[in-house]
Amino acid sequence: MAEGSEQGGRRELLERLSGAQSRLEAADARAEAERWMTQHPEDEEVRRAVDRLRPAGGEEDLGGEQQGEDLEEGSPT
Repeated sequence: MAEGSEQGGRRELLERLSGAQSRLEAADARAEAERWMTQHPEDEEVRRAVDRLRPAGGEEDLGGEQQGEDLEEGSPT
Protein backbone atom coordinates (compact mmCIF):
# COMPACT_ATOMS: atom_id res chain seq x y z
CA MET A 1 0.00 0.00 0.00
CA ALA A 2 2.86 2.38 0.74
CA GLU A 3 4.15 1.90 -2.81
CA GLY A 4 0.86 3.19 -4.26
CA SER A 5 1.02 6.23 -2.01
CA GLU A 6 4.62 6.80 -3.02
CA GLN A 7 3.71 6.62 -6.71
CA GLY A 8 0.88 9.10 -6.11
CA GLY A 9 3.37 11.47 -4.50
CA ARG A 10 5.73 11.04 -7.44
CA ARG A 11 2.95 11.75 -9.91
CA GLU A 12 1.98 14.89 -7.97
CA LEU A 13 5.63 15.98 -7.90
CA LEU A 14 5.94 15.57 -11.67
CA GLU A 15 2.75 17.62 -12.13
CA ARG A 16 4.11 20.38 -9.88
CA LEU A 17 7.41 20.41 -11.77
CA SER A 18 5.73 20.66 -15.16
CA GLY A 19 3.04 23.11 -14.07
CA ALA A 20 5.07 25.67 -12.11
CA GLN A 21 3.87 29.13 -13.17
CA SER A 22 5.89 31.38 -10.90
CA ARG A 23 9.37 31.51 -9.44
CA LEU A 24 7.95 30.52 -6.05
CA GLU A 25 6.12 27.49 -7.45
CA ALA A 26 9.25 26.46 -9.36
CA ALA A 27 11.43 26.86 -6.26
CA ASP A 28 9.00 24.84 -4.13
CA ALA A 29 8.77 22.09 -6.74
CA ARG A 30 12.57 22.05 -7.12
CA ALA A 31 13.03 21.71 -3.34
CA GLU A 32 10.49 18.89 -3.20
CA ALA A 33 12.23 17.16 -6.11
CA GLU A 34 15.59 17.44 -4.38
CA ARG A 35 14.11 15.73 -1.30
CA TRP A 36 12.62 13.04 -3.56
CA MET A 37 15.94 12.49 -5.35
CA THR A 38 17.80 11.89 -2.07
CA GLN A 39 15.59 8.85 -1.55
CA HIS A 40 15.22 7.88 -5.22
CA PRO A 41 18.49 8.80 -6.97
CA GLU A 42 17.69 6.44 -9.85
CA ASP A 43 14.53 8.35 -10.85
CA GLU A 44 15.59 9.81 -14.18
CA GLU A 45 12.12 11.09 -15.06
CA VAL A 46 12.05 13.39 -12.03
CA ARG A 47 15.64 14.45 -12.73
CA ARG A 48 14.70 15.40 -16.32
CA ALA A 49 11.64 17.31 -15.09
CA VAL A 50 13.86 19.31 -12.72
CA ASP A 51 16.29 20.00 -15.58
CA ARG A 52 13.41 21.41 -17.66
CA LEU A 53 12.47 23.87 -14.91
CA ARG A 54 13.55 27.45 -15.34
CA PRO A 55 16.82 28.28 -13.52
CA ALA A 56 16.39 28.68 -9.76
CA GLY A 57 18.20 32.03 -9.69
CA GLY A 58 15.61 33.66 -11.94
CA GLU A 59 17.90 34.06 -14.96
CA GLU A 60 14.79 33.50 -17.06
CA ASP A 61 11.36 34.80 -16.16
CA LEU A 62 8.25 32.68 -16.21
CA GLY A 63 5.28 33.73 -18.27
CA GLY A 64 6.14 37.35 -19.02
CA GLU A 65 6.10 38.71 -15.48
CA GLN A 66 9.13 40.85 -16.29
CA GLN A 67 7.60 42.11 -19.53
CA GLY A 68 4.61 43.55 -17.69
CA GLU A 69 6.91 45.39 -15.33
CA ASP A 70 8.92 46.79 -18.24
CA LEU A 71 5.79 48.09 -19.93
CA GLU A 72 4.63 49.85 -16.78
CA GLU A 73 7.95 51.69 -16.48
CA GLY A 74 7.49 53.46 -19.82
CA SER A 75 5.94 56.92 -20.00
CA PRO A 76 2.22 57.01 -20.81
CA THR A 77 1.17 58.25 -24.23
